[in-house]
Amino acid sequence: MKLTRLRVTGFRSLRALDLRPRALCVLVDSEETATRDFAALLALLRALSEGRLQAYLRDSGVLAGPEATQPVRLELSFFDDHYGVELQPQPGGEWHVTRESVDLNVGLSALLVDPALDAPCAEASLPELAPREPSWSTPKGATQDEKESWYVGNVLESWLWWLRCFLRGIQLDDAAPLEALTLRFFVEPSRDPPPNGEQAQVAHSASRLSQVVLCTPSESLAETFDLRDVIRVDTREGVAHFTPLAVPEDT
Repeated sequence: MKLTRLRVTGFRSLRALDLRPRALCVLVDSEETATRDFAALLALLRALSEGRLQAYLRDSGVLAGPEATQPVRLELSFFDDHYGVELQPQPGGEWHVTRESVDLNVGLSALLVDPALDAPCAEASLPELAPREPSWSTPKGATQDEKESWYVGNVLESWLWWLRCFLRGIQLDDAAPLEALTLRFFVEPSRDPPPNGEQAQVAHSASRLSQVVLCTPSESLAETFDLRDVIRVDTREGVAHFTPLAVPEDT
């Protein structure tokens, strides 16, 4: 259960993000703008998986304002399995899902929200299509064709359920602890943390249980990690640029 690539277009300062996180990902963000926006992005993904998109956007205001006029596109890869969603502003000021897709390495692809056929949706289809963990018991009395059709649908539903579990397992820095933790996001705000290496030890220990994204403005803290885990963030003219300190490995 590992997020291997995250591509984002049009979301606040993360307008052109292409991140390939490892088990531990340290973002050195001196201005801390991208840190705030990354936290908002992860909260948005959780809201999508829980059917709370409109409530989250209304309460957080992350896509409010006159500058928020371009579509927001999010693509998540888990090795060779991919999920994508596009949000677009509507005349009334809300943002709706205009496209949602899945592409699995078993050769199964699906447009969950097809812009050519479906009206914009207030919520993503994840909670509706995978409301609970599916059963793998084949329907009784089904013909062979019906069993094959059921199997294809079950593969899709099972992966969507797994994706929901991953997104709902994202632990934000100040949120209540989760039992089924998949990705932990936390912030070390001090530019001069104590030199005892405690923060690095905490991050390494946490990364043995789930993926970890640690954001910090501290150069000295970043130096205590493996260079392959560290990504420098520079925000210029409102756009965050992510530069790995070492050549990323292929995933």
